[in-house]
Amino acid sequence: MERDSSIDLIKFIAIIMVIILHVSSSGFSSTDSSIWNGANFFESITRTCVPLFFMITGTLLIDKPWALTSVAMRIKRLLIPFIFWSLAYLAFFKALNNQSINILSVFYQPAAGHLWYLYALAGVYITIPIIGVLYFHSSSYVKIYILMVWFFSCILMPTFKSYDLPTNESFDLSTIGLYQGYFFAGAVLSKLKKTITLRLISLSIFTASSLAILFTTRHLFIVEGLHDVRNYLNSSVFVCIASFSAFLTLHGIKIQSPTLKSIIAHQSKYTFGVYLTHLSIVYAMGSLGLSITRGNVYYFIPSAAVLIYITSLAICLLIHKARAGVIIS
Repeated sequence: MERDSSIDLIKFIAIIMVIILHVSSSGFSSTDSSIWNGANFFESITRTCVPLFFMITGTLLIDKPWALTSVAMRIKRLLIPFIFWSLAYLAFFKALNNQSINILSVFYQPAAGHLWYLYALAGVYITIPIIGVLYFHSSSYVKIYILMVWFFSCILMPTFKSYDLPTNESFDLSTIGLYQGYFFAGAVLSKLKKTITLRLISLSIFTASSLAILFTTRHLFIVEGLHDVRNYLNSSVFVCIASFSAFLTLHGIKIQSPTLKSIIAHQSKYTFGVYLTHLSIVYAMGSLGLSITRGNVYYFIPSAAVLIYITSLAICLLIHKARAGVIIS
């Protein structure tokens, strides 16, 4: 079976988005309006990154057999990087900030902010046999219905609550978790035929949704003086719509250049490792004073992201060469 180069492309774009998002985040609490606006811009256009990862996972894994032994194998493969990187970040923060180490804390909170993804991914793996039954024994209309129920319960209701709009918590439909829903959506949307018209419409919707995130967040900052992240959340209506439209825009794109296809495919093997590694570089740069406040924010953020990506990729290649077993391809 030929490798889907569009999946590799989405993974590459998503990991760059993750890095840009984390470089930008320090500027969101700034009182300097130019820095804050720049941070808000980059945060707004990259918020689809994690939903895209879960949608890719759904695309790749939904057609695979999911016996309980397969679930156990996936969890086991996740356990190795979880232990390694949790201990690595605890030691890193100890060296950087003389932060006390409590190894047992990793059982109820991530050692570093971005490691929450491992906990969420484990939850998705555990529930995939259930999702698989829903997927394979449902007609196209039922799949759409399931996504509508998920959107209502895991996206629309949390968004309403974040704006203090009236909701009835007794009417609870949240039987599918937030990230399980993105997983399911990736499986469903991957089967759609993507015409040029659909891609253009999807790109327009992604742009509009990202602008909605940007301007609603800016409005809350200017009018109410709030550093408000409610529209950054993966349960935000705008983030969900932007994620679906980004996936429809990119999935199935054919990369014509064999060289470019080979490069993107090669780096794709290390995307997970780059995700786990990159935040240590972000923190290290911050400790050296290389922060978002240095220079023009619109140049600094993408430039820093490229540097962090290259450095993280180099570290992953070295770890992989040392056969440490902490990178999942």
